[in-house]
Amino acid sequence: PDRATNTTRYGLTWKHNQNFGFLPGLGGYLNLQKVSDDSYFTDLSDRLTITSQTNLPREGGLAYTSGPFSMLARVQSFQTLQDPNNPITPPYFREPQILAMLNPVDWKGFEFAGNGEFVRFRQPALMTASRSLFYPTVSWTRRGNAWFVTARTGLHMTHYDLEDSIAEDTHLSRVLPITSVDSGLVFERDADLFGRSFVQTLEPRAYYVYIPHRRQDQIPAFDTAIDDFNFSQLFTENRYLGNDRIGDANQVTLAATTRLLDPVSGEERLRAAIGQRYYFENQRVTLTEAPRTANTSDVLLTVESKLSDFWTAAGTYEVNVNHKQTQELDLGVRWQPEPGKVLNASYRYLRQQVDPSGNVTQLKQVDLSGQWPVGNWSVIGRWNYSLVDGKTLEGVLGLEYNGGCWAFRIVGQRLTTTTQQASSSVFVQFELNGLARLGTNPIDVLKRSVPGYLTVNDPSVQPTPGAAAGYFPEF
Repeated sequence: PDRATNTTRYGLTWKHNQNFGFLPGLGGYLNLQKVSDDSYFTDLSDRLTITSQTNLPREGGLAYTSGPFSMLARVQSFQTLQDPNNPITPPYFREPQILAMLNPVDWKGFEFAGNGEFVRFRQPALMTASRSLFYPTVSWTRRGNAWFVTARTGLHMTHYDLEDSIAEDTHLSRVLPITSVDSGLVFERDADLFGRSFVQTLEPRAYYVYIPHRRQDQIPAFDTAIDDFNFSQLFTENRYLGNDRIGDANQVTLAATTRLLDPVSGEERLRAAIGQRYYFENQRVTLTEAPRTANTSDVLLTVESKLSDFWTAAGTYEVNVNHKQTQELDLGVRWQPEPGKVLNASYRYLRQQVDPSGNVTQLKQVDLSGQWPVGNWSVIGRWNYSLVDGKTLEGVLGLEYNGGCWAFRIVGQRLTTTTQQASSSVFVQFELNGLARLGTNPIDVLKRSVPGYLTVNDPSVQPTPGAAAGYFPEF
């Protein structure tokens, strides 16, 4: 019961996976979620990402796999949580959706693959429609010790039947050939850096895609969105997620990766990559974005390193070379000298982002977190701060005590849910190792808030001798 609103509030989640023994490869699942009211997560969630969650799935399905063939049949709907100050359009229900996939099968040096789909979209406030899709592909690969080439072509065929539509043509078809060529080289050399010996690689890569233009603005967008621009997206055919838009393309991605490998164990100690896409034609197919006219994409640079057993660092940098603007910057570092001792620091910058209210804003955030033992105690904390808004987005402070065969935890959390509101929570838990836990469980909050966190009674965590240990003898 909620005393402030004088109502009963609840959240329900039921997830189930089932393997059917009578037919190998056949399984089923359920994912049912429901909350009592639109403000449930805003008021009661302990996760920043959950407070902006708007669509709760209610779905069930059957999946079957046999060799290279797999199939999924499901029914999916949603509970949409509305903000009265910023109402959104609910997503389409899939009632039903049938997916089939053939993983690559080799035949005389060629690999054949494909996928198909039938889905019926329904949304009471919008139109009802069905979409049928078939996308067979064939690819040819040749590789040597230090090179590879993969050529692939396919035919993307889609048909729509629109109901309750004011459009003149309610039967739409689209056929698009898609061709790509992926190629790369691998060079190696011995290198001495930072006073250590490494094997260094240099791996240039070129990826070309051609998709002819087809008019698609008469096709509704049922489940399609613009894909995030990142390093992996540089090597994909379609710039959209979903099948309602297939972007026209005549482009090549050029990238290079270098790695530092331990010459004995082969462990990767450092990886750095840079990439950019070059366009030979202007963009004509759009979803909600303005068509691109520049002949190059932003430049992406990524670095991941583990130059010692204790220090790890990673960074991503995206720059618009045409306007000389930083679009995105992510930096992170971790120091973990042993289990149960960890300090994390990260910084994130986005020049433009769309907030839950649909406003275009800038993002600048600092995130500090850590766990450190003091005797049998362990101190845990996180501070996530917005430099743009000048406020704390999430703060976590906790204490754990290791009593040998028992453990005690108390954790406080303050979470910003909207621009004007914040929620506070306190978790208190007593645990008998391997037997039972009493109280509200803070472990999920701590694992999410502090990368590298381990419970104080984890077998790999050893208590650190200190003054505090004398006050709390083991149970």
